[in-house]
Amino acid sequence: MEDPSADPAFVARVRACWQDGFDGAAGDLDRPGTTVIEDETRDADAWVALWPAGRRVVTEVGSQVADRLRTLLADRPTDHLLSADEVAGGWPDRPLERQRQHLYGLDVRRLLPVEPGDGRRVVLLGEEDRPMFDAFLAACPDDDREEGDVDIGGEHEVTVGVAEGARLLGVASMYAWRGFSDIGVLTDPAARRQGAGRAAVAALCRHLADHDRVVVYRHQPENLGSRGIARSLGLVPIGTAEALRPLAVPG
Repeated sequence: MEDPSADPAFVARVRACWQDGFDGAAGDLDRPGTTVIEDETRDADAWVALWPAGRRVVTEVGSQVADRLRTLLADRPTDHLLSADEVAGGWPDRPLERQRQHLYGLDVRRLLPVEPGDGRRVVLLGEEDRPMFDAFLAACPDDDREEGDVDIGGEHEVTVGVAEGARLLGVASMYAWRGFSDIGVLTDPAARRQGAGRAAVAALCRHLADHDRVVVYRHQPENLGSRGIARSLGLVPIGTAEALRPLAVPG
């Protein structure tokens, strides 16, 4: 659910980004209900993500899954919000992988100030900083790198680091995602619980204060460090997404 205390102008911006992310096909986001968008290029076993767009649930799926979801919705009221448990019923004989994500948006007027700490500095990273960045990545476990999803260049439009001397302690980067600007963050394990990740996210948010797209921050429920970053910076909850996909059954 969107934060009921959120500024109406900010809520309108968030909903406009959802519409852009779904090419205007998300439906009336002021009215509760479920929008099923059919994309015939998507595989039948791809993730089924239920996005909390405004007051609606919006999902974009392949043709076979779209038919299955429309059948599920046929006997429901028009304002029904489809749940992951209901979607799971479409694969009664298949094991399922499931995920949840909490989503937050940046209303810069609510962004709390954060300093990087004594002896540390904020660095706007470019290709010239690649050796330092690569050394930082090498210190981080593969699972953390995958979840953090940070990089310099390519689809990552802006990258910010918190450095101590010649060493990066935390990095945050931004890329376009479903009409929004999505932030990823990664912290050197040796520098955890020292505020480096939070300072990197705060600096990136401040850098993007006048950005056209709404900046979003996502994390899985079990990632308490990321949850702490979002809450400590004053980011605004904009909903919780659920996703699932059927797993292959060994032959």
